[in-house]
Amino acid sequence: MRFNGYRALTMLQRGQIPGPEAGLAKVTMVNAAIAATDLGADVIGLDALEPDNEWSYLISFLPGLKSAGGTEQILRNTVGERVLGLPPEPRLDKGVPFSELRTREREEVA
Repeated sequence: MRFNGYRALTMLQRGQIPGPEAGLAKVTMVNAAIAATDLGADVIGLDALEPDNEWSYLISFLPGLKSAGGTEQILRNTVGERVLGLPPEPRLDKGVPFSELRTREREEVA
């Protein structure tokens, strides 16, 4: 994980955008941190949920990181497409401007 982080930092220093490995590192780190806080909460017990406890903050904060920077499913799709060469998921709305997308409200008005 450390060298993966170094690779991403090097790319940023060179003015490049980090590749999908940065997304995979994010998924791995967040899931590991959530597992660690779950273990900590199991060991400490209910005291881990007291408002002034560091564990309480981590337990409530870390799940939100799953969606920060893209959800795990989006990041996995990116890795699958760019690293593994898998075909992209079919998208019927590709190339359609957002203002022209069909929504339930627009259909009800029409």
